[in-house]
Amino acid sequence: MQVYFYQISLLLLILIINCVTHSILIQQPIDKYFLKTSKKLWLSNIKTIIIWAFGATLVYILSVNNFTALIPQSDLNWKSFLVWFTLIFFTHGIYIYFAHRALHEIKGIRKYHGFHHVKRTQSPLTSWDIHPVEALIDTLGIVLMGFLFPAPLEVYVVYTFYAFQINIWAHFTLSKDTNILFRTFINIMGNYRHHDIHHVNPHKNYGAFILLDWLFKTQTNEYPSQSLK
Repeated sequence: MQVYFYQISLLLLILIINCVTHSILIQQPIDKYFLKTSKKLWLSNIKTIIIWAFGATLVYILSVNNFTALIPQSDLNWKSFLVWFTLIFFTHGIYIYFAHRALHEIKGIRKYHGFHHVKRTQSPLTSWDIHPVEALIDTLGIVLMGFLFPAPLEVYVVYTFYAFQINIWAHFTLSKDTNILFRTFINIMGNYRHHDIHHVNPHKNYGAFILLDWLFKTQTNEYPSQSLK
């Protein structure tokens, strides 16, 4: 239970830090930024965090008791960390692509993802503003990663927070006036422009990274209208 509480607290802290960072980047006073945000939006994010944290905590507890493929105690070094992290990253990216595409193309579950697409203007708080059914689908991807590879448990724990973070970066709204170094960093890490196009052209750019969209011919660099850039 303590691990679950820590997971929820850290994820919520990550979200708040991103909100503060975003308010600074868009030059909006922090107090107005938070006051402008509805309680409903915060509650939606908190619900998602509770579901996500439950999945990650479950894998952690099972791993400590040797019920997953993860190794709870290992001689971890930077080389092995990067190898396992990269493997999980690309495998999870494949899951994200097909799960996200299914949420758009399969009639029975399409309505649950439509909840996320209602808002045009993106921000850290719209990143995890999703229906509980979609939150369960997203969390399933994280849970599966714990059963696929004999990776060190530490790598898995770091990746769960990283995956949560990059989805927030993907929903940053940044203008050309934003510091170019920070804008470039966010675009490399979260690929926010790629995902922003998806929110106005929902049958393109499903992936967390461009490679799978390119392979399956769902990638585009163009907004449907010049006015939406």
